[in-house]
Amino acid sequence: MTLETDAGGETGADYSVGVPSGGGVEIESEEGDVEVTGLDGDVTVRAGSGDVTVRGVVGDVTVEADEGDVAVVGVRTDTGNVDLAVESGDVSLEDLMVGTLETTVETGDVNLSGRFSGEGRVSVGTGDVTARLPSGDATDLALDTFVGGVSREAPGEDGPPEDREGDS
Repeated sequence: MTLETDAGGETGADYSVGVPSGGGVEIESEEGDVEVTGLDGDVTVRAGSGDVTVRGVVGDVTVEADEGDVAVVGVRTDTGNVDLAVESGDVSLEDLMVGTLETTVETGDVNLSGRFSGEGRVSVGTGDVTARLPSGDATDLALDTFVGGVSREAPGEDGPPEDREGDS
């Protein structure tokens, strides 16, 4: 199925599409926010400008975003992948149970919170990386930034977080 809106000017449209159980989606958006919720199939989003939210998915998640914030919440795929490539925008990752996480952000901050299971890498060109995860959750997760800081702390810690500049 293909849905298009090209009326020009300031016009646009909102779409709500149901997908059969086990079905996945592939979305391309030049401009506007994209939200995908509650699928048990793979999700691919390519967004030019606008925020992207993926929530409650049981399948692989791939997001390529030129400009806009990206939130991935509650993805449960023990052997699957979450692959994010963001040129400019903040990234929020919360409660991920995945096989592999690969996140690359050119400019923007990355925040990880809740629970994390899996392995992977979060790499930022310019921006901060903050991980508020239980200490046992991020043992196979590399966090680095070229210009910015990396902070790791367990939820509920009373002391200052472990801060570092650059690679971690």
